[in-house]
Amino acid sequence: MEKHPNVSMDTVFNCVIPYIHECDDRNSVSLVCRKWDCQLRMHFDDIDITPWIQEISNTFKCLKALNIRRMVVGDSDLELLARTRGKDLRGLMIDRCKGFSTNGLLHIDIGRCVSEYDDKDLTILAKNCSKPLVSVKLFGRHEVDLVDFFSYAVRLEDFSCDMGLQVIGQYCKKLRRFKNFGLVTQTGLINVAQGCLELECLRIQLTDISNETLEYIGTHLKNLRDFHIILLNDSKTTLPLDNGIRVMLIGCSKLERLSIYFCSKGLTDICLGYIGKFGHNLRYLFLRGCVIESDAGLVELSKGCPKLR
Repeated sequence: MEKHPNVSMDTVFNCVIPYIHECDDRNSVSLVCRKWDCQLRMHFDDIDITPWIQEISNTFKCLKALNIRRMVVGDSDLELLARTRGKDLRGLMIDRCKGFSTNGLLHIDIGRCVSEYDDKDLTILAKNCSKPLVSVKLFGRHEVDLVDFFSYAVRLEDFSCDMGLQVIGQYCKKLRRFKNFGLVTQTGLINVAQGCLELECLRIQLTDISNETLEYIGTHLKNLRDFHIILLNDSKTTLPLDNGIRVMLIGCSKLERLSIYFCSKGLTDICLGYIGKFGHNLRYLFLRGCVIESDAGLVELSKGCPKLR
């Protein structure tokens, strides 16, 4: 480069990349600089997966799951995959791909875990996979017809999304794991608590919460084992939430993991005592936003939680 100061990195990239075919070599090239990493990703976005699907169909007789990312996937590829591997394949993830349409998805009646589909295809996917479909992850989807989707996804157990919760509480009666990546209100949380009584894992970010909402969780979610709650703005919340945590712990006696993120003054020494007294099965505990007034709360906490690691 010193002998050719006018040669840009882009020129070097364009000269080198046609000769890079092996995955390990591509990974090495991507480490040269961040720009080359981005260019490499864009360069290989248009790879046609058809030859690979044909090889998978003929050779990989024991394949149980397939993840496809940043590639061109045709309707014929999905049809071939479903026809040859459909009875064995239990997991299919198509992430940031292009080339396929709703017609291709009509062939998909396989899979226990499917994610990253266009909004318009979700209902068709749920209809075709209604019996085996138990896990769905949706990100950045705000216009999905959830009513139709959930009316077919009756066996759904694991759902991750950033959407409203009212319809989820109404239709997902078998839901065991729910992770929400957007901000929702305590009203939405109450809808989930009242409707999804088999929940074992609940991870959620809230705009507001109250002691009453936590009491709903303790009253309805008797199987809850993992509770992760983040309150990003406590201006709408009456603090502290000590009594709500107490009722929640009493009701959710199977709870093993508890993570609470509050901005400030969400919990006091009294709550630490409640956690020690009622957190019989807690193995993991993370608290942020506590008001440690003295050592009394920590002392009471240390007296309980016999399984804490």
